Amino acid sequence: MAVWLISANSKTYDHKAAFEKRGYDDWRQLASYDVGDIVYIYVTDPERKIRYKTKVEKVDMTYSECVDDSEYWITPNNGGEKFKYVRLRLLTKADTSLLSLDLLRDHGLKNAPQRAMKLESELLAYIETVFQTEEQHNTDNINEPMIPKKVLSVSDNIHYVCGRCNTEFIKAERCPECGQLVKNKGWKR
Repeated sequence: MAVWLISANSKTYDHKAAFEKRGYDDWRQLASYDVGDIVYIYVTDPERKIRYKTKVEKVDMTYSECVDDSEYWITPNNGGEKFKYVRLRLLTKADTSLLSLDLLRDHGLKNAPQRAMKLESELLAYIETVFQTEEQHNTDNINEPMIPKKVLSVSDNIHYVCGRCNTEFIKAERCPECGQLVKNKGWKR
């Protein structure tokens, strides 16, 4: 498994809204990713920090295999049919100055990322430590029941979309991805 760092321009595409709605995003494939690789996403100006930790779910997707994301494009997406795509599943979000460009430079990043780059050594260790701290902070209330983001009926099954990690799953007491306790009025505790 490799660990990558890529950049996202929030002036051309609303990544935040796409991740919040679907829990994943189909991204132009900029490197030789493998399913299971971890991809951290650095958001450019005005934020200038790493905001997302994702996992590669699919690779070598054609444009026609991608979900329609036209609602998230701020500037037109021209020529997308020419490229291969990768599906990135959101694992964790972070919004901390500890992942700012200046602090990333203090830990080995030379410049703001322009292309996909493999992470190694001190920089990787630093980023993973910050995200582990953020994940711990985000799991502090994992046992507090949370109302599902969505409740769907799919082929006679009830599906939930976790309000914490956006994973869709068949009716259960906890989200299988993040372990969040699910609040359901019809269940007795």
